[in-house]
Amino acid sequence: MAEHISVEDYLELERVSEDKFERLDGRLYLFPGHSLRENCIMGNLWRLLHDIAEARGCLASPMRVRVDDHFLRPTLNVTCATVDDRDEWVTAPRVVFQVLTERNFHDFHNHRKPILFNHTPRIEQIVVLYDDEQKAEIYSRLEGNTFRVDWLEQGSIPIPSLETTLSFEQIYDHIELYGPPSRRQS
Repeated sequence: MAEHISVEDYLELERVSEDKFERLDGRLYLFPGHSLRENCIMGNLWRLLHDIAEARGCLASPMRVRVDDHFLRPTLNVTCATVDDRDEWVTAPRVVFQVLTERNFHDFHNHRKPILFNHTPRIEQIVVLYDDEQKAEIYSRLEGNTFRVDWLEQGSIPIPSLETTLSFEQIYDHIELYGPPSRRQS
């Protein structure tokens, strides 16, 4: 679904619909939900980050991220801004995690990533993980809208804003990896 919809209509639809959506450039996109593999990786991340974030006055959660009039659903994000328990989204994530699957690979690279980079100055890091191979793209903000990209396939992922690292072994605990699908060959 890619019809134009106002912010107000989007928010009302989110309240009454069982389906969930993202809103990008005024268009509505059905959110396919998380696969079992993505949920397992998200659970591992959440378990690893919860206490670390909380000790720094931050919150790790799968809440929506609002960037201007865009509403995105990353796998997990960490915000250190004040969040009220009635809030429906985060506006100032510090770290965003996205698990890429067969269903969301092209969508993330073509739509979500540029919006996150260009419109959210508080994001210090975007960590992109793959659901079928032990691999991470790590986008770290340098200055302004300049990012450094690192690719890792082993060891640990540094998360400087939380003064921690996350090992691939912990992130992919209980996940059987199949190797890269053909989508990355193109």
